Amino acid sequence: MAMLPSLASAASPSDTVDGLMRPATLPRAIIFDLDATLWSPELFEIAGRPFRRVLTKGRGKKGLTAAHTVVDRRGTPIGLFSDARHVLEELATDRRWEGVVLGLASRTDCVEDAHELLEVIQITPTHTMADLFPRHVRQIFPGSKRAHFQRLHEITGIPYREMAFWDDWDLNCRDVSRLGVYCCHVPEGLTLSRWEKALDGFARRKEEEGW
Repeated sequence: MAMLPSLASAASPSDTVDGLMRPATLPRAIIFDLDATLWSPELFEIAGRPFRRVLTKGRGKKGLTAAHTVVDRRGTPIGLFSDARHVLEELATDRRWEGVVLGLASRTDCVEDAHELLEVIQITPTHTMADLFPRHVRQIFPGSKRAHFQRLHEITGIPYREMAFWDDWDLNCRDVSRLGVYCCHVPEGLTLSRWEKALDGFARRKEEEGW
């Protein structure tokens, strides 16, 4: 199992981890929205905490990974989109991501519900979403996404242009992109095609701008 990303390895794009160099074309920070980007339904649509894991078989509605579904206090299921789970598993286990900071930028009003849900949803048998996204890089509060990214920039010291962001709401993407962040609109939630397209687009922009 690979070491999860941390701020300690984020200082330089040429850092090495156990002799392996992070590809220079990757963003130094990967940031996701939560509601309707990584999971469904949105937090305001459900009853909220306490959350608990349930074991089921097969695929849930809307492409959710039913085997890993969590339910709220009324038994309403909430879970990751299947492609989002695949991406998060890659981030947790693929060593090329060890030098990349992972963060969240969510404008939900259900702040404590979001933090608790991150503790409950598992990415691998040994890691939850909370392990993948440490508390200090979870910007979860109502308001403009620009404020979320300003805090992320202050905390990590990473330039905006070296961050990539995925969000289901186009307005958020347009707002954050003005800071220089590379943004990807995912109206149907995070998909593998949008994930890979954004990484390719980020690499092309970096090459074209020569930094």
